[in-house]
Amino acid sequence: MKKLIFIMSFLLFAASCSDKDDFPTMRNAGDFDGYFWNNGAKTMLQKMDNKFYVLFYAADENRLRDEFAEAGITVSYMRTTADFALWSEAGREGPGAKKFTNIMMALIEGSYKEAAPILSTTIYWSPSYTYMDNGQVWEIRPTEMIFATLKPRTTLAQLARLAKANSVELIGWKDTMGGFLPDNVYILACTNKSKGNALQMTNLFYASGLFEQVHYDQILDLFY
Repeated sequence: MKKLIFIMSFLLFAASCSDKDDFPTMRNAGDFDGYFWNNGAKTMLQKMDNKFYVLFYAADENRLRDEFAEAGITVSYMRTTADFALWSEAGREGPGAKKFTNIMMALIEGSYKEAAPILSTTIYWSPSYTYMDNGQVWEIRPTEMIFATLKPRTTLAQLARLAKANSVELIGWKDTMGGFLPDNVYILACTNKSKGNALQMTNLFYASGLFEQVHYDQILDLFY
């Protein structure tokens, strides 16, 4: 079956909640799992337990390759994140930026039971999800990155408090990719210490009502 991979593509979320500084509570990560918002409606997702996106420090590359191989985990794709404009050009004035230097990403396939102990030693990981659209099966792998546009009455302090409450890192706020994103987009990133992966945190940020738009970065596969 043929597969197309689009690296660093986006799904957009238009927030429609009222302005408030009353942050939603994470009862558990599953509260904001299993769906994404698209044009004001929920699109339901099916979580996969055998395909994952992984972010790690370059210094750990050889160790991880060996551990994945020993556990029977296939590394289907591995690159340095410096190859991608969003990491190489993003304004890194945010307090969390220093945690994301000399990093790499990989796509892996294999048993979650075998992968879990290894994934816990990385910076960030996320499972893959699938959904149906017009008879086609789409697979998404949320990366670590989230992009948020503040409402006019929302302050940077509110964004910072929401990020801190959920252990999400504030990376920066400059225009990126030569104008591909507007210059008022704030860039955030999840780690394994965050209260959920980037999909879950995007849904939680959406529920806060503080943002014009919130969207997570993803690797998108189309099967046909």
